[in-house]
Amino acid sequence: MKENDIYYELKNKLIVLNGKIETIEELSKHKGDKFNIFSILGIQRKEVETHSFLLYELMNPKGSHFQKELYLKIFIEEVLKIDDFEFINVKVDREKIIPNSKRKIDFTIENNKYYIAIEMKIDANDQKEQIFDYYKYSENQCKEPKLYYLTLDGKEASENSSKGVEYEKISFSYHILNFIEKSIEKSASLPIIRESLIQYQNTIKNITNQTTQELQMEAIKIIDNPEVARAATELSKSLAYAWGEKELYFWDKLEDKIKEYLRLNNLDKKGWIISFYDDEIRSDKLSYIVTSGYKNIYITKDDFYFRICSQRVGNFFYDITSDNKKIDTDEIAQKLNFLNKSKDVRWKFTNLEGELNFSKDYNNPTYDVFDNKKLDEIVDYIYKETIAYINIISENV
Repeated sequence: MKENDIYYELKNKLIVLNGKIETIEELSKHKGDKFNIFSILGIQRKEVETHSFLLYELMNPKGSHFQKELYLKIFIEEVLKIDDFEFINVKVDREKIIPNSKRKIDFTIENNKYYIAIEMKIDANDQKEQIFDYYKYSENQCKEPKLYYLTLDGKEASENSSKGVEYEKISFSYHILNFIEKSIEKSASLPIIRESLIQYQNTIKNITNQTTQELQMEAIKIIDNPEVARAATELSKSLAYAWGEKELYFWDKLEDKIKEYLRLNNLDKKGWIISFYDDEIRSDKLSYIVTSGYKNIYITKDDFYFRICSQRVGNFFYDITSDNKKIDTDEIAQKLNFLNKSKDVRWKFTNLEGELNFSKDYNNPTYDVFDNKKLDEIVDYIYKETIAYINIISENV
């Protein structure tokens, strides 16, 4: 089979799969499966407020579940894989402060034999010598040290952080999901705990891009020969760049339209400057788009900054700030209906319906960006919203 034929076959199968996905999604909505308290509150990816607190509460023998060591035992067995851990003089802590340091270990578990440190990362990157410092601190506790690095997919810590010390990689996508599944089984007679854990289980699946079992079975059906399996694998490797290409188009088109508006209205001659890529980024804009957590267009004049920003989690907003004390940002913010984000920053989410997500890695990505007409409509909406703000700002700066 020729390579073009393979991709054509795969494309047709994916179109059929999409139809089945839509059917499954509709059934899921009617069953109430889409109702998820973590998603509703916008806290699915909050490292401390969601995952740290919840996992600690489960692991803690003194937690509000009142099941003593039930969940900690599952965690030790299913996640940490320690066979000889004795539940005598057990202590579980979170945010353990390392003396003479600003560092805090996310979780610590200790008994008479072991001192276990667990560092958790959702979206943040590890810091310089962070894993190294945690290991050295654990090593000084006069017990056998064990260090675990918990991430969404079980990736390694950076060499800059670990400095060669020993640690074990664990993941939300496998280890924590398995822990929660086993905990749900053990909570059959505890309905409130069980249902809460099912909600959290679905949250983990969302943030680690795992589909339901029904969708997995449908996907498996279309990969039915070596050629299609290879094509699907290669396609998956490039998926992030397919999304990135659409986001690149969005930012370039938006920047060009705003730049043209500034020129036609002589705002560029009045000192207004627009910038998105610096010289280093311009050499490989697509890689920057794919790997960057934040993307910003800055429109500036006289140390006043108006920013159009997209966060990694999909929130799209505007903000203003100023280093020029002669400019009354409070007055401008009031005219823009911007809120105080902090002492120095005033901000507002876009009025675009729904979040604008240019990534498969987050809940509810904006698939409309793959329709060129709809993508242009999104660009135009943000452009018109931006221009309305620029007009007000330029009259006051």
